[in-house]
Amino acid sequence: MGPLIPLPGPWPDLLLALTVIAPLAGLGLLAVPRAPGWVVALLPLFALPALSTALAVPSETTVEWPWLLTGLRLILDSTGRVFLLTAAVLWLTAGGFAGAYLGPNNGASRFAGFYLAAMTGN
Repeated sequence: MGPLIPLPGPWPDLLLALTVIAPLAGLGLLAVPRAPGWVVALLPLFALPALSTALAVPSETTVEWPWLLTGLRLILDSTGRVFLLTAAVLWLTAGGFAGAYLGPNNGASRFAGFYLAAMTGN
């Protein structure tokens, strides 16, 4: 399975990196005093880089960060694309449901923190 719309230039590397960076940025935004309410409302948007990566990044795209801990290498192959697409659709759906279900509940920001941490690890 190849990309539906292959991207030129540095965009594939950027999208692959954003797959990990977007949920981490959401975790950082939860620490801002007035941000948790709208972070919970925007939970589905944090899955969009993963969905875009699964649909538009060519196979065998690699991003390496040797300076991060003992080194990090992200590689998108054809098998990983299928799993990334499935996970991105599930995270997008779950985020949309959770944002609508929780609303301004007191536990919503805690849920968003665990949700984004699990999405980053996934």
